[in-house]
Amino acid sequence: MAHNGVVIGALGQADRGVVDPRGLLAPCGQAWSIDWWVQSGNAWHLASRGAVVRQRLVGHAPVVETAMRVGGGDVVCTEYGVPGGVAVVDVTNQTPMPIAVALVVGPARPDAAGAETIAWDGQRGVCIDGRPSVLFARVPARAAGRSSSEEDEDELFGRLESGDASWRTVRCAGRRAQAAFVFPLPRTTSARAVVALGADPVRLPSSIPGPAEVARGWDRLVASALAVDLPAPRLGDAVEACRRRLLLAQDVEPPAPAVATAARWALLTAASAPRRRGRRRVRRPSGAGPAISHRSGGLDPRATLERAAFELAEGEADGLMRLRWALDVATDVWTWPTVIDSPHATGMEDDVLVTAAFLDAVRELLVTERRHGVAMCPHWPEEWGRAGLDVRRVPIGGGLLSFAIRWHGDRPAVLWELEGPAVRLTAPGLDPAWSATAPSGEALLAPRIATA
Repeated sequence: MAHNGVVIGALGQADRGVVDPRGLLAPCGQAWSIDWWVQSGNAWHLASRGAVVRQRLVGHAPVVETAMRVGGGDVVCTEYGVPGGVAVVDVTNQTPMPIAVALVVGPARPDAAGAETIAWDGQRGVCIDGRPSVLFARVPARAAGRSSSEEDEDELFGRLESGDASWRTVRCAGRRAQAAFVFPLPRTTSARAVVALGADPVRLPSSIPGPAEVARGWDRLVASALAVDLPAPRLGDAVEACRRRLLLAQDVEPPAPAVATAARWALLTAASAPRRRGRRRVRRPSGAGPAISHRSGGLDPRATLERAAFELAEGEADGLMRLRWALDVATDVWTWPTVIDSPHATGMEDDVLVTAAFLDAVRELLVTERRHGVAMCPHWPEEWGRAGLDVRRVPIGGGLLSFAIRWHGDRPAVLWELEGPAVRLTAPGLDPAWSATAPSGEALLAPRIATA
């Protein structure tokens, strides 16, 4: 059982990488990874060895910032995909003192095989198993490698610190080659690398956008999809991150449940086949409470969220409890713990399915298509109080529904607009007696008495 990493890449291209909870980047389909080590004074600090790190997404996009506290400040590793089948790895010194950063090529997992050879051209390029795979923004000050699985990383630290060993191509028949490339970093400076995410040789893009620019690009990509402004900020952040993650997944032949969820959230790309929009058919999952994974013996977020979606669609309040549980166990970058079966798995596949299940549950919380119409706000969680809600462009039947909830004292008001065939609209979570069939309008609902 492990928390999945965040999948990064550029929409429209199939190459992907996964950033793990400590900032290690593993290109999908490759056995190697690129890690980051920090030297401050005489000490090396490794996120992968247990140093305390914090992780966040930039603008809810698949742009991952991993911060490690060093010497009274942060060293921040930012990773994201850009066009060209590559990812940017940028490590910035935000501490008050000069440091050194090592960008380290090695196995994607400590217990798995990685690269057999790592060759450096003495300038900016690194070939891994004969393929140009890493391109640095500037020439490293020094480099060292280890070619035997019997050597430990402490020996590699010693070689880096001595500075007197000339570089030699690292070869390891056991595919455990590791090499570190060191960059001195004065305050506010950074070490950057462009990393190949696929099998093609790494190429420097014509321009490299910054993380904020990439995040704004993702905002534009999801602008026409189903969107919500939720009363609960944490739930809203999770939805925004998962919308972008699910859209990215549509380029890599995702499993059918993820494709269906993308259609329900109008997250369709040019690569997506046309899909019929209709009422979702759901089956009652078995059991009660958060689901148990038979493979790991732990709680199963995907099964729990699937059950939550069913219960919310059926008007059962237990679904709210399960959705709250999912928020509680999520990481700060909105990944969930799932089982990884393959020795080379990144967790991307399970992550996509959990993301889809989460978005399905949220959609059923907001809009449920039923046999006799569409229920807006089939539930209104007590913690939302009298806050406003906006839901835009929900695919229903053959049309799109947008609505908003506003409050006048203890009375909720609903405003709606429907594009497409007429349906009967209700709002059972706010006023079970109200309904309407007009394509647009507004209505003041019955008073709602909050409960403790």
